Amino acid sequence: MEGASSSGEIIVTARKREESILKVPVIVSALPKEQLETYQVTSLQDLPKLVPGLLLGHSLLSIGTLTSIRGVGPTSQDPGVDSSTSLNIDGLSLGNGLAFSSGMFDIGQVEVFKGPQALFYGKSSPAGVISLRTADPTDELEVIARASYEFVSKNPRGELIVSGPVSENLKLRLAAMYSTSRGYFRNKVTPTSGTGALAPPFSRAPRSEGYIIRGTALWEASDRFTARLKLNLVHDRARFAESFQVVSCPEGSGPVPGIGIPFLGGEDCKLDRNMHVVGVDPAVFPLVPNNGVPFLENDQYFGSLELSYDLTDSLNLSSTTGYYKLKSKSAVNASESQSAGSPIAYNNRFGRKQVTEEVRLNSDFAGALNLTLGAFFEDGRIVQNVTGLGNTLYGLPALLDQGRNPVNIKTYSLFGQGRIAITPQLELAAGLRWTDEKRTESPVNFGSPVTVLNPRLRSKNTVPEVTLTYTPTDNLTVFAAYKKAYKSGSFSMATSPRPNTDNSFSDEKVEGGEGALRRAFWTGSLT
Repeated sequence: MEGASSSGEIIVTARKREESILKVPVIVSALPKEQLETYQVTSLQDLPKLVPGLLLGHSLLSIGTLTSIRGVGPTSQDPGVDSSTSLNIDGLSLGNGLAFSSGMFDIGQVEVFKGPQALFYGKSSPAGVISLRTADPTDELEVIARASYEFVSKNPRGELIVSGPVSENLKLRLAAMYSTSRGYFRNKVTPTSGTGALAPPFSRAPRSEGYIIRGTALWEASDRFTARLKLNLVHDRARFAESFQVVSCPEGSGPVPGIGIPFLGGEDCKLDRNMHVVGVDPAVFPLVPNNGVPFLENDQYFGSLELSYDLTDSLNLSSTTGYYKLKSKSAVNASESQSAGSPIAYNNRFGRKQVTEEVRLNSDFAGALNLTLGAFFEDGRIVQNVTGLGNTLYGLPALLDQGRNPVNIKTYSLFGQGRIAITPQLELAAGLRWTDEKRTESPVNFGSPVTVLNPRLRSKNTVPEVTLTYTPTDNLTVFAAYKKAYKSGSFSMATSPRPNTDNSFSDEKVEGGEGALRRAFWTGSLT
């Protein structure tokens, strides 16, 4: 789907139907393909520059991106906490932070829906939804080759796209991207000898490489039936990925009082491009991977199959089947020490796998009443493996901690919305989503099962959404809405599970109201 009509009007799918951004009763920021290319948006980290109220941060290891919209979003440093903002890529809804590194390449349109979203994009999303629609195959043969270079971080990037028809009804698109970076920061650390600190093998950080390969097949079997298949492979790897600076130390940096070990050292506490972070010496941490160099490596395999069939001229039945698999491995100097060796280091192995199915029936009758009805199912599994390593020079054991925490997820959901045209200019829309989600953990510590106090969670809720929309002219829309959304509780996974503890947490609930007036002037050049 392209983001603009032939007249230049931006078309969005906030209610899973194509509607003008001027008339849809949802607070949405839409960025069509042309705007993304103009502003050189190549990662999700670029979006906050163009979307007010959207904030993206980054956390350690398997936690990934922390997202908030309108101030709503998690700050927990725990991979067991799903994002309050749903990332939707071609109909596939994703909730883990690492998924946010997966999609910004060859994009047709980005839509950011603010506030509680319950009805139209998978499960409820308390903060909102970031929806990416990747580019579809073209009607004619198209070959695109792009290359770019960012001089400060020494970051070359190359793209190759081939698209076009292969038969009367079938069109294909293959897109690939590869990039590397030598790093923005200069690591000027001088390791303190005899502490287990490892000198970095290179002078800049974070040093990274990554690629994305995406294939798309669009089969327009008839005027009534369309099938769209998207398959993605995403790989990224960074060394010293958790680069940062100490910028607030008015009294300077020095040894820890009473201990004398200079964990912080050499810092001038200035906001510049100089950092000081050491690795961990494999001779002191005998179980550390990657020769003691901190790293983060992710492989993501995902795709979606969208089927659309017009039962009649006014009734459409659609299905979206999604698959996602993430494999992440990482290691970190756990105290991020900047001169002496860290007392501890952590290795993580994190995985997430899910299969989703959504079926939707949508009407477009000429009369006053129209309906959207649907069902959603998810079968998922999260696994976190945590290994804590000790600095043997400080008298700590080489292996401090070793835990494994699998969590199984089953979700069933039904939703529906009715839209009543009270007058040709006034519409009342009301809907509900019912969700039943079960999560079960089965933790293991040092190879033995761990008995925890609350290994099973069940979240059942029903959330409403009501919107009143007044459209007196094609250039003016006024609406008011009340919405509510839930996010299921889960289990803390940042550290190894301990016997007879309760590491579960309960649901997140957000409700709110909003109103807006949209007005277009000068044939839409100003809104």
